[in-house]
Amino acid sequence: MAPTAAILAGIFIAFAFARVMISELNSVAGSKLVVWHWFIPVYGLYWAAVAVQREMATAKQRAGKGAARGAVLYLFLFLYALAADLNDLVE
Repeated sequence: MAPTAAILAGIFIAFAFARVMISELNSVAGSKLVVWHWFIPVYGLYWAAVAVQREMATAKQRAGKGAARGAVLYLFLFLYALAADLNDLVE
């Protein structure tokens, strides 16, 4: 039971962080992304690598910052790439 509880806790924590960061991205970019799309099995990968990365690139372009991180980084390290790009927007 303990490994299952640990996995569920990790999923909940990742969802909580992603929800807050996506709402920040929505407020900056004016988009309407919803975080639960991340949990749809195949579409979630597309959503993380393409849709979120595209909206981040738009937000960074509007703010006059550098380019957004690559789609591969969003695909494999989604929370890191999203947090790093949001930090770039603040600076």
